[in-house]
Amino acid sequence: MSDSGNSVNLPNRVRQVHRVRPVNRVPVDSSRECPVCGESFPVSTGPGRPQVYCSTKCRWRAGHEADTRARHKLMAERNRESFEDLLAWVERQQFN
Repeated sequence: MSDSGNSVNLPNRVRQVHRVRPVNRVPVDSSRECPVCGESFPVSTGPGRPQVYCSTKCRWRAGHEADTRARHKLMAERNRESFEDLLAWVERQQFN
């Protein structure tokens, strides 16, 4: 039996053309300073966002410090309002 009469001509596989991702073109010897601990670390030249912190520990610490600052600010605002309310109440009272 000959396959020449029944063969299906399949198109050659078409290679998908991928767009080339931009690469951070930073010299290899450059470094960055960690905003948390101040340690210098090498800058990555790969794709994606540039690294900000030197380690996971510093990234975690920065996030928790920001949360703590926000919480303290909120508590200070509440305490200031409470103190002002207390002063207003004292002024309204007759303690004679």
